[in-house]
This record gives sequence, C-alpha cells and structure tokens, in this order.
Amino acid sequence: MSAFSLALLPLLLVGASWPAWADIKIGIIGDQTGAADLDKSYAVLQQGVDALRRELPDVVLHAGDLIESLQTPEQIAARFAQASAILGRLGAPWYLTAGDHDVSPPNFVQDSPDRSREVLFRQLYGRLNPSVQKRLYYSFDVKDYHFIVLYSSEALDTDPRWGNVFYAGISDEQYDWLAKDLELHAGSRGIFVLLHQPLWYMWSTWDRVHRLLAGYPTRAVIAGHFHYHQADLRIDNIAYQVVGATGGDTKQGSANAGQLQHVTMLTARDDGSLDFRMIPLAPYTQIGWTSRTIMDRIQAQDVLLGNLFSFATDSPVFIKNGQLVANCDSAAPARLVLGHLGNADAVPVDVSLDITAPDMSVTGTFDPQLCAQMLGPLSCRMKASAGVAVSNNSVVQLAEFPPPPPLWTGVVKTSGAAPPPTTPIGVTVTMSFVADNQRFALSRAAATTVKACN
Repeated sequence: MSAFSLALLPLLLVGASWPAWADIKIGIIGDQTGAADLDKSYAVLQQGVDALRRELPDVVLHAGDLIESLQTPEQIAARFAQASAILGRLGAPWYLTAGDHDVSPPNFVQDSPDRSREVLFRQLYGRLNPSVQKRLYYSFDVKDYHFIVLYSSEALDTDPRWGNVFYAGISDEQYDWLAKDLELHAGSRGIFVLLHQPLWYMWSTWDRVHRLLAGYPTRAVIAGHFHYHQADLRIDNIAYQVVGATGGDTKQGSANAGQLQHVTMLTARDDGSLDFRMIPLAPYTQIGWTSRTIMDRIQAQDVLLGNLFSFATDSPVFIKNGQLVANCDSAAPARLVLGHLGNADAVPVDVSLDITAPDMSVTGTFDPQLCAQMLGPLSCRMKASAGVAVSNNSVVQLAEFPPPPPLWTGVVKTSGAAPPPTTPIGVTVTMSFVADNQRFALSRAAATTVKACN
C-alpha cells in the first residue's frame, strides 16, 4: 500500500468521505485609467474595494490599467502608491496584470522600442509582487486552483481591434513559459487566466494559446481594457469574460450599453459551474451582462459617433447685425449640420437629437436617403447600413462614391435679443436599437460656439 493510501486509511476506517474540493470566490476589478480625472477614478476604486470586502473573496484579480503611464515617473510612482494603498484594504491577497496604460511610453508608436514605462511599472509592482521583477507574466495558487497572469502588451501601443492587429499576441517566449506552467499544474482543480487586453479578438494570434489552454482544466479567461462589461464566448468549456471599468471612463448612454462602473464576484463551484456576478457601484444598478453579439454592434455605433468631433467645424455660427449667419461675408442664415454620420449596424437604428440653444430657435430636417421613417421632429429611424461602406467593432468608414449627405441639417435663428458671443449651441445624438427585449442606447455630445463678426 502506498504512503498516500496509508494516509487516507484512518478516514476510511471511521467512515469519512473523501475530501471535497472547495469552492473559490474570486473578486475582479476593472480599469481605472483612460479617465479624465484620476482622483475620481480612485474614488470609484475605493467603492469597489469596499464592495468586495463585504463579499469575503479568497483572492482578488485586477485586470490592469491602474496607473497612467503618460505622466512623469514621479507622478506615476505617487499614483501607484495611492492606488495600491486602496487595494491593500481588500482584506484578501490581490494580483495585478499590466495594462496598456500601465506600460505604454509617452509617444505612440506601434511595437514601440521604448520600454521605460514598462520597466518602471515592473519596479513599482515588483516591490509588492517579486514575481514580476524580471517579466510581467507569472502564476500563483490559491486553495486547489491555479492562476495564470499573462502580459498582453508585449508589443507596446498595439490592440487586437485596431492598428496592425497582428502585433496583438503573446511572444514565443511567453507561450513556451505558459506551456511549461500548465504542464506543471495539470492536476489543479481549475485554472484561471487573467490578462488585460482580450487578445482573443485577434484569433489568428490567439488560436494557439486557446488550443494550449483547452488541453488543461482551464475554467475561464478574464480581461478588461474595453471599459464595458461583456459575457463573451464559451469555447471548449472555457468561459471568456470582459469586465467593465472600475473608475475608468465609460460609454455615454444606457447602462446595458456600457455606461456602468462595477466590480465582479466570480464563484467557481465544485460541480464545475461558474457564476460571474456583477456588483454595480452607486449610482448604477445594472446587474446583467451584455453579450458580445450585442456589444460588438454597440461598439461599432460608438466608433461612428466619434465623427461628431467635426460638428463645430461644420456648424459655424456668427452674429452679424443682430442676426445669426453662417459667415461674416454674407447674410446666409447659420446652419447646424450633423455630417459624417450613418448607421454602422445591419439593421435599422433609431436616432434622436437633443439640442440646447439658449435664446435661439432651431428648425431642421433629417435626410431621407439615410432615414426611412420620421419618428418625430428630432428623431428618425435610420436605414440599415445607411451611408456606411465598412463597419466592424473598431473601424467604421462612410461611403465615398457618393458620400452620404448630412444626417440632419437645421437653421438657427435668434428668438429675441441676439445671444452674446461664446454662447454654446449643443447637440446630443442618441442611437438606439432593441435586442433581447431590451433597448440599448449610445449618446455623444458636441457643441459649437457663437462668434462675433469683427
């Protein structure tokens, strides 16, 4: 009889059962950086820490983007100390993967050779976790489970959705390390993989990694980076999940379309099931995950709404002799123009406008080439793919031959006394659609300013 069998003999003699594998509770925190106000981001991080403390997790995973690498080294060190002190109040061990905002150099160059911020991040986090002092991928164990932290930004300033996406993968060196680490821990109850960027969006570079993971008891692959919550795919019984922001800037619109701050509690049970439970942070209440099928459509519309940056240029408004005009050399009335827009989706999408013009009146029309149905004076139903030639979740290109007309054109006039110079005229464009018995909405605001003719 082996030593292992002898050790179990007393349990068998007294009728005890075999030791049960324990469930494990895993807290997950999303991005803080990529934000307009880092102090506000860290206040949300504190909210997330407080929420997770109440859940009594066994371990907490941070999906990266804890600091802003575009700052000076001194500022980065101070921010890392601030953020890590907040995480130190979790009451559980926490582990961090490097995000692009943690390591990217100040000047944007795809596959940049500038490793200065990466080295600094390794030094800062290495004081808390010696495993990263030489490289930013590592592994550890909690209970009967094995955790692997991959480094998704080996090629700096790259992304699996835009630019040269073929950079978005892990190196042969990291892959070889992963293969050896998996082999050493093949007997684990379950394996969880954490990385910042969802590199599986570029399947050409991720395929070999997935096939490797599928040969072992890998339960889930978890990422952040997108700043929106997404239940992704389940392939070969591996759950892919993207967590949303915990302080980083989010989309503007409905919570189910990405305007949400949250943390996550993942419970892995003995029966093999996984429960990704979203914990929204005040004032948000959304608790459901949005599928990748829908989020990819939302992301495409969000990319398209980015074209509103041209609104001020397309809609000049001047005061001339007490009237609002398009330029100071003529008496043509001032116009508001929503150009460079269309429908990035393959189904009709509703669009509505909210216009703010103090002491002014605005009347306008939607173009029938883009809108199939008028829903009101400031809303219409856009045709599928209206005005769009290329659309995916990172690039939307408008038609060129011929280019689409402006989505909406309005005339703005004074409604009394002429507004003073610098008065803003704002427009918020909201695009929405219904799926899974829910309405998903995205909004984007733009403004032009009244100017005086000299």
